[in-house]
Amino acid sequence: MPATATEALTAHWRARGISPSSLSFAPDGTLSASDRHLTADAATLASAEMAAGDGAELVDEPLELGEELGRGGMGVVHLARQGALRREVAVKQLFDEERGLANLLKEAWVGGHLEHPNVVPVHTLAVGPRVVMKRVDGTSWRALLREAPAPGEDRLGRHLGVLSSVCDAIAFAHARGVLHLDLKPDNVMVGAFGEVYVLDWGLAAGHGPACPPWLPRASSLRAIAGTPDYMAPELAMGEGARIGPWTDVYLLGATLHEVVTGRPPHQAELPIQKLYQAYVSAPHPYGPDVPAELAALLHRAMHVEPSARFADVAALQDALRSFTAHREAAAFAEEARAAIDALDDVTPEGEALDEAAFFARLGACRFALREAEAGWPEHPDLPALERRLAERLAGHAMRLGRLELAEATLASLDPPHAALRARLDALLEEGRAARAHVAALEAMAHAEDLDAGHRFRSRLAIVLGALFVVINLVMGWAERAQVVSLGYPEMLATGLVSLALLGPFGVWQRRLVFLNRANAAIWWVCIGTFFAVQGLWVLGAHAEIPFRDALALTPLFYLLAFGAVTMLVSTRFFVSPLLQVPTAIAAALAPEHVYEIVGVGGGLGAAAIGLVYLAPRAVRA
Repeated sequence: MPATATEALTAHWRARGISPSSLSFAPDGTLSASDRHLTADAATLASAEMAAGDGAELVDEPLELGEELGRGGMGVVHLARQGALRREVAVKQLFDEERGLANLLKEAWVGGHLEHPNVVPVHTLAVGPRVVMKRVDGTSWRALLREAPAPGEDRLGRHLGVLSSVCDAIAFAHARGVLHLDLKPDNVMVGAFGEVYVLDWGLAAGHGPACPPWLPRASSLRAIAGTPDYMAPELAMGEGARIGPWTDVYLLGATLHEVVTGRPPHQAELPIQKLYQAYVSAPHPYGPDVPAELAALLHRAMHVEPSARFADVAALQDALRSFTAHREAAAFAEEARAAIDALDDVTPEGEALDEAAFFARLGACRFALREAEAGWPEHPDLPALERRLAERLAGHAMRLGRLELAEATLASLDPPHAALRARLDALLEEGRAARAHVAALEAMAHAEDLDAGHRFRSRLAIVLGALFVVINLVMGWAERAQVVSLGYPEMLATGLVSLALLGPFGVWQRRLVFLNRANAAIWWVCIGTFFAVQGLWVLGAHAEIPFRDALALTPLFYLLAFGAVTMLVSTRFFVSPLLQVPTAIAAALAPEHVYEIVGVGGGLGAAAIGLVYLAPRAVRA
């Protein structure tokens, strides 16, 4: 403690007529001289009230006293039975009526004035004098603070709930013009069912326009009052003009300090040293286990300057509610942090990713982040957690081959993630190359695929083969029957007629005829063979080769044509060229039947191609 601070406080005391050597501390460290009355004015006012009989009539009610519940410096509290109402009550009576009457009256009047669920109800003032109060069956808050937390218990949350109830009582008291001025865990009782009661209003003082006329005002304080372990600077100075609702705000902050750290804020070997500490009220250094928001709340509540504290208890409560909501959000943020880290544990790098497990954990991450954002949209860690989740999602999406998901996720990052972007670009380029390769392979397969349009071409080949057979059989019969005489001119005319009929049809159905390379090759060979045969007729006529000899050569053309199809397109067409070998031999040996032989051989070769087209793929393969 700097010497200047102790000198300044001592100077304040001298100005108020207070001598440090005259301070009387109780065994528990409280100032016993001020533990049961505020000022001499309080005793004077209370005595005058009693003498005038104004509101101080005592009820003569029979009370059956029972066991002792507790005792203090001025009196004792007994369990008693109130016969008229058949209930158990607590009764407080004095050791010395002359010394403690003013305090007893003030406590009773304050209790009657503050009808609130968190203030022990005062039933009546009985002859004795005795104060008849509600019996509170519970435990001191200090005792609860000393208990070890149960497994899984939210210790801080539990005690923040108690403090919230204490704040409710004090806010109500301030609205009724009453200051407590001695708030601490010892003066709070927690009932068996969670009820919270603020006790010991012996130092209560009035403040503001709502102050009851029988209660001395805090501004009249001319002594040091309170408990040094928790005392506000203005209480340590003993200067009533500085005391107000902000003083109770300080005491609530000091109580919260003990909830958080396990000890009161002013720690020293001697009580008078604690008074010096209260006067200085230096900010406490809170460790990393205390959330920054809570530490800031404590610093503000216990600020040495009253104007820098919370404006009132309601403002302190708002800050506590905000911290509680943020605390839950912070817990969700921590859960999200752990879940994001666990995403990497689904499947180690280099192994196949368990997609179901990954997306299940991803859902848990997103839920925790949504809850954190709902409770605390301005949580400082949320942007970083969102980014980490997006980075993990993008990385794992790339492992799963979900590149569109990875790209959409990376697009949401600002600034971009250079390494992941480069990795995704490389994968996208690989994908484009792979797709191009697959497309090329598919194009090649399509070009050689005889299944493409196979039904149309199969039927066309069979029909044309059958027509070829029929036409040649009719021509052979007609010539032998001397119906017509056939030669080069007639065959050229037949070719022109065939071209005139089939040419437009081929143009109309060219998409099916020339669907791919394999099919087009067949038809180009057929077209080439047709014109080659027509050329044979022209050449034969010019060279004056007997017509039947030229006709007997046509199976060789068909042999070459079907052989080319078999070699260029598919060996599955091998039957067609094989059929032309016996056709050529038979045509040479039996020229009188050359029409029938050529027609049947050529027609069967075309039909054989159609049948190969028509057969199921498995058979043809």
